[in-house]
Amino acid sequence: MGKFCVRHASIASAVMVLFMAVMCESAADIHGPPVVRLNKTNFNESLQESHHFVMFYAPWCGHCKNLAPTWQKLAEKKNTEDSPVIIANTDCTKDTEVCASYGIRSYPTLKLFLAADGTSEDAIKYNGARTFDALVKFLDDTLAGLAEAKEAEAKKAALEEATGNIEDDPITDQTEEDEDEEEEDEMAVVEKNGLYKLTEFTYKNFIKKGYHLVKFFAPWCPHCQEMAAMWQELAGKFATSDKIFVSEVDCTTDNDVCVTAEVNGYPTIMWFANGGSRDVYPGQRTTVDVQEYLIKKLTKAGEKDLAAKVKEDMEIEVYMLKMQKEADEMKKERERQAWRGPAKARRSPSPKPPSQKLKEDGEL
Repeated sequence: MGKFCVRHASIASAVMVLFMAVMCESAADIHGPPVVRLNKTNFNESLQESHHFVMFYAPWCGHCKNLAPTWQKLAEKKNTEDSPVIIANTDCTKDTEVCASYGIRSYPTLKLFLAADGTSEDAIKYNGARTFDALVKFLDDTLAGLAEAKEAEAKKAALEEATGNIEDDPITDQTEEDEDEEEEDEMAVVEKNGLYKLTEFTYKNFIKKGYHLVKFFAPWCPHCQEMAAMWQELAGKFATSDKIFVSEVDCTTDNDVCVTAEVNGYPTIMWFANGGSRDVYPGQRTTVDVQEYLIKKLTKAGEKDLAAKVKEDMEIEVYMLKMQKEADEMKKERERQAWRGPAKARRSPSPKPPSQKLKEDGEL
């Protein structure tokens, strides 16, 4: 009888251990199907086949748990046969090597990996709102931009192939040198705010004279989208200048320019001085930081008066913004005080004790 009890106790213990193991494994994976699990054995191979939007997480992370239902819903919408992207996850407590190789330092980290088709080698980190609608919009906009870029490249390649097979016209007998000169004569398009749009036909000639800040970008790039307003604002500051120019090149339509400039990522900001000196801007993407960089470059180029003018205008602008902020704060404070005054006046007086009321009435 004793042996029977011990035997059953051992079986019960084994069942309990198995149950706990299953429960722990289930708790560790905060997502279920159709979220695809990526680990060190299938991560790189999977990325070669299709685009993947990956959530790097840790099971104990509270923010990861909060995002889990939304990520699950996103997978249910996107992980279909006709979808260009796969929603996946990687548990960084199990696959530490994978997470370390992609610089994951916090959880959750969301990255969109583009399939190895030559479109882009860099993962796009998502920094937007962690809502279902925001995530869907990010994927739709980014992938639509990629599709447009690939279509533009295909058309360009087809055009080059077609024109490359055309023999010289015996009537015009125009040489390649004449064509280059004709292309360089084209003028750069400038918007109302002073931002120049450069192409492969205008870029080289445009940066020959003056001091230039050129942004190389791709429309589908989230970081490019975030800094678009700042770049337009910066262009407006130098719209009337005949020495300082702010421009941009769309690398999806004028890739040859970006290849020549050795652009390795988006957005890239470069400094050009009279078509010669060139430098890649390394700082923060704010108007103040870029202007401070510009001042240093102008000073180094011997344009001390121009640098001083840029610095003076920037300091005035910063001062005016500070004054405006203080004025706004004072206005809000006055509004708060005005609101408190009438409210206090409307407050009913505290009731008098019965004894005091009788004294005043002469009854005590």
